[in-house]
Amino acid sequence: VDWNFPVSVLDAVMMGMWQEVGWFRRPGRSQAAKALEALDRVGLSEFGKRQVGELSGGQRRRVFIARALAQQADILLLDEPFSGVDIAAESDLMVILRRLNSEGITLLLSTHDLELAREQFDKVLALRRKVIAFGSPKTVFTRDHLAELYGKRVIAYEGDMPAEVFIDEHGCCEDHEGHQHP
Repeated sequence: VDWNFPVSVLDAVMMGMWQEVGWFRRPGRSQAAKALEALDRVGLSEFGKRQVGELSGGQRRRVFIARALAQQADILLLDEPFSGVDIAAESDLMVILRRLNSEGITLLLSTHDLELAREQFDKVLALRRKVIAFGSPKTVFTRDHLAELYGKRVIAYEGDMPAEVFIDEHGCCEDHEGHQHP
């Protein structure tokens, strides 16, 4: 994406409706209304006339979600939607995604953030060239599954010093000296 391209947030959302509009035609009032409604659903209705490059990383992510909503998508496939955004933007995105999911939209997203997956999602799929495990975070994040994902051990950092940490089926960690960690 060329964020310097002179296009408004509203136009960026409407660009996702090219199949409805057709080639070489301008979007009409119905497409503009759908785009405005989609921007409202992601909390960006007041940014419609702003140049898309002026938005923060989290706001840009919401523009892409609005674009999918304007297309009336039933499934959102999101690749690392939280990478490169601050905690506040991550929280805003989670609120939006939870609301969309409660409205019947299916969400599939990839993340390397195991803590986020454990805390925020009902179902987790662990992949490493094949399906390692699928189910609730509690059933997926076991010592055996994590060992298969990452090798025989997981390395965690405490300050600047690496510490070998094993994660048990209760989400508790035990370091190489037998100390328990939450």
